[in-house]
Amino acid sequence: MSDTAILELREIERHFRQAKQEVQVLKSVSLTLRAGETVALVGASGSGKSTLLQVAGLLDGASGGTLLMNGKDVTSATDSERTLLRRRALGFVYQYHYLLSDFKAWENIALPLRLNGIGAKEARKQALDLLDSVGLAERAEHRPSRLSGGEQQRVALCRALVHTPRLVLADEPTGNLDADSAEMAFALLQTLVRRTDAAVLLATHNAALAAKTDRIFRLEGGLLHPA
Repeated sequence: MSDTAILELREIERHFRQAKQEVQVLKSVSLTLRAGETVALVGASGSGKSTLLQVAGLLDGASGGTLLMNGKDVTSATDSERTLLRRRALGFVYQYHYLLSDFKAWENIALPLRLNGIGAKEARKQALDLLDSVGLAERAEHRPSRLSGGEQQRVALCRALVHTPRLVLADEPTGNLDADSAEMAFALLQTLVRRTDAAVLLATHNAALAAKTDRIFRLEGGLLHPA
């Protein structure tokens, strides 16, 4: 782990209005993630973990506070700037793999590269190389329906990491997997991320998984505490 700050959240607030009542989900949340670091975010369902990930991933705007990526203030970034940052600097992993059913495994992985302007031949090569590194070379031509749950999630992890994002946001990435597949998926995530010196913010209910990360924080009552 280096001293390079990948993500800085400074007193982030997020509130919503329900009918005539304002609901505050995040209250002055501050957190810094550094290159090569994996941080777990735990808390009860509805505590705001997914909301925090959405704000950190520029999918949702904060109601207050400051958000920096690689030292640059992106709090007031335009929609097009946010889209470009998500495409080039961020990787997303969810509980469900969200693979495109009509695309082969390697095509799903190559998609972020193609969106970033990488040529078809080079994108295919990088996708196949990554599949090989996670033991799925023989599944490259298979569509998601022909892959097991663990294999699908490994492909989803490869898709999230193929463009070497600086920050990976994972929302219950092993929630649909059995214990062995979850262990393999998390080990893969750590290996690939540390290889590229990225940072990971991981929301999970899995205490054993959280214990394997570098730091753990708990969201409770909208406030973030070291766990």
